[in-house]
Amino acid sequence: MTNPLKNITDIYFPHDKKGSIADCVKSSFYYSYSDKAIKLYDDDMKCSSRTLEATFTKLVHEYIKQEYFDEWFFSFNFIHDDGEYDFRGNNTLTKEGKLVHLRVIQECPSLDDLRLSSHIKNALLSPDLIGGGLIIYIAQNGQGKSTFMDATIIERLKRYGGYCITCENPKEANIEGFHRDGYCSQQSVDKNRSMTDLIINATRSLPAIGHNILMIGEATDTEAVVQAIEASANGNIVLFTGHGSSIDDYLYKLVAMYSSVKSEKLAWQLLSSTLKVAIHWLSLIHISEPTRQAE
Repeated sequence: MTNPLKNITDIYFPHDKKGSIADCVKSSFYYSYSDKAIKLYDDDMKCSSRTLEATFTKLVHEYIKQEYFDEWFFSFNFIHDDGEYDFRGNNTLTKEGKLVHLRVIQECPSLDDLRLSSHIKNALLSPDLIGGGLIIYIAQNGQGKSTFMDATIIERLKRYGGYCITCENPKEANIEGFHRDGYCSQQSVDKNRSMTDLIINATRSLPAIGHNILMIGEATDTEAVVQAIEASANGNIVLFTGHGSSIDDYLYKLVAMYSSVKSEKLAWQLLSSTLKVAIHWLSLIHISEPTRQAE
């Protein structure tokens, strides 16, 4: 059966405890890999898709059933028409009342689906990386960095086996489980565990020997950067994402963050020995399009 949410990234609906589920659904809107907000019902109250209406109705019902309306952040999954769906969500208090946001967690595409150039794909999947090193994905928000990273992890586990543990805030896709002879575990930041806590736990959870991968959703604070760089120097493949106008720009940011705790000289020494692949997107577009540009 076709997944009705396949091309939907985000769903929004207002929620008032006194209102009906139908009222929530009729006022809902969503985004589909673009900046355009799409109303489920137009101004004349005509529904654009009965399939989406049924799915959104189930979503709102599940939201109310689980009593997520008092949570700032939450995640859940449910089964509808023989399909299983995963979401992460948050509640926002607006001028008009409460607005519920659901991010659709999509199935991770393969590297082949991303239509990468052969030299980038070969670099990411090189057996030489088994000895450890940094792989950094640099782009602006919403350009697919996490999707690209998840696809890399799955393909490397399929090819070489091994173990991967992720540190995410929050997770973008479901990749936990076996991938041929490799296995991936996912962990997320919560009110009791910071990103640094997750990284420390992850490094202690990796096997003593083997194709070990540590994935950090995004290294945004100094301690996470220090942990990531030093983990890569200890024989682990470490992947993370970042924001920068160019590869050089982002590397200088990394060095500045690392050297605020330790020396700048050590930062450059570690990067020069551990950095294996850095990819920056000039223009990264939805995977249904024919090309992607990277440097």
